[in-house]
Amino acid sequence: KLRSVIANNIRQRRIELGITQPELARLLGKTQPYISQLETGARSTPVGTLETLSKHLQTTPDELVKK
Repeated sequence: KLRSVIANNIRQRRIELGITQPELARLLGKTQPYISQLETGARSTPVGTLETLSKHLQTTPDELVKK
């Protein structure tokens, strides 16, 4: 599933950068549980959020959706 791919890529990139879920949540103006839901695939990642996430994770939306 694409949702799982995106979830795994978000988590992996966040960890590579040494950013915690609470830190990423603060950058996005979201909550830590919201970030957790994105990373587990429990919640779909809206396109606008994907774009903002990619900026904070120093990558591109394309990279976050790659298998």
